[in-house]
Amino acid sequence: MRDAFFRNKKNNPFQEICLNNFSHGGLPVGSLYPNSYYCGMSNLGFQSICRLIGEMKSITLERYFLESEKNKRLLSYENGIDLGRLKIFLASVSFEEDVLLMLGMLKRAGIERDRRKRVFPIIIAGGAFVTIAPQVFKNIADVIYTGYLGSHQKKKFSNILQKDFQEKSTLLKEFSKIKGAYVPDYNTVNTINYPESAEFEESVYIAEETQFSNMLLLEIGRGCPFSCCFCSLGHIYKKVLWRDEEEIIKICRKAHRTSKERLNNIGLIAPVPNFHPQIKSILKTLSSIGFKVSLSSLRVGNTDKEFFEIFKKCGQRTFTIAPEVPGEDEREAIGKRLKTEHIYECLTNAFSAGFREVKMYFLIGIKGMDNKNDVLELKRFLNAIPVHMKIKLSFNPFVPKPGTPFEMKEMMNKTKLKKLMNLIKKEISSFKTVSMKFGSLKSFELQYKIAHADENTIFNLHFS
Repeated sequence: MRDAFFRNKKNNPFQEICLNNFSHGGLPVGSLYPNSYYCGMSNLGFQSICRLIGEMKSITLERYFLESEKNKRLLSYENGIDLGRLKIFLASVSFEEDVLLMLGMLKRAGIERDRRKRVFPIIIAGGAFVTIAPQVFKNIADVIYTGYLGSHQKKKFSNILQKDFQEKSTLLKEFSKIKGAYVPDYNTVNTINYPESAEFEESVYIAEETQFSNMLLLEIGRGCPFSCCFCSLGHIYKKVLWRDEEEIIKICRKAHRTSKERLNNIGLIAPVPNFHPQIKSILKTLSSIGFKVSLSSLRVGNTDKEFFEIFKKCGQRTFTIAPEVPGEDEREAIGKRLKTEHIYECLTNAFSAGFREVKMYFLIGIKGMDNKNDVLELKRFLNAIPVHMKIKLSFNPFVPKPGTPFEMKEMMNKTKLKKLMNLIKKEISSFKTVSMKFGSLKSFELQYKIAHADENTIFNLHFS
């Protein structure tokens, strides 16, 4: 294993640690993230694909990001191999706009975007957005993978990729037999793969220039026990799986040793991390070792004073919750079954433990936050918070997601959303300890169009 920071001076300008001793030599296979290095290396799904490819003995991993473009060519970070020269690569697509970025990368690499006209490279697409909207990729990717890759699927992928193949059709037929793999020429949309047993991921690389700088990301849970009407996660992955506490601690200790004790930051990833049955014990142990521990956004509940006291000792000064809308009845109507008194109780517990800052996510353009009365309800909600904290409000337009009960709803138009945002700014600006951030209307409008595009209309969408 490599145990020190390294810099690939020729092709990779970023500082990173690789925790795996990947083999080198053999067929180059690409792992493409159609966004920046910063975003890609912050994504555990992309890193898991890098691990899958890198651990194949007769394969060489080649990574590609938006920054890979040099002299109108897309060159890999490992060996400077042109993306257009590859026979096959895997693309991890997490968000709507990444689809257009991916199409742009293909064009710049001189690769035919329409798979029906393309011979090589073979493109395998997977990731969060691919899972909820596979129809978008029908004419882009040769293989569309939906869901998680379990150990059985990983083994099959590995065996196929390491075969000495000549005929593209032979390879695609093999892929079509894998659960979760949709190969347009050979099968219909396959069942979303969600392994029954817990098969979790953790960082392959520890990188500086990411959202989680110099942090080991560790998946501790999958699936969501809640079924919010606007979120696909609780409807696609209903069964909740938790990673064993002993395994979590073991992996963290090993990474600590591998990095010669320079790795001190841990990020625990799950849809609702504070609902892990042993979360308090896990945080206590990691803190005692000397780790600074971060959690992805908290769900109100399992947030008593003891939890926040332990979390504070992990080096945290702020935390994030998502009320979504200010009214309790309206939250119930959108499937966010969360009482206002429990939100206030959560904030009080955090304050008692020493927290003085919280970030809250809200949706706008959805029932409960789509008119003046709802904005006034938000004002009352903030006024009634029982403790004095710095509050950062983040407002994002509601985008109906495929695979949710709200899939067929219309997105509020840009004019109404802009008026709503201005009203929020006007009514909330008087709160001295409250700051506001609003998502880009243009960006979210484009997300809506992409999420509801089909295999043909996707080629007509572009950034304006």
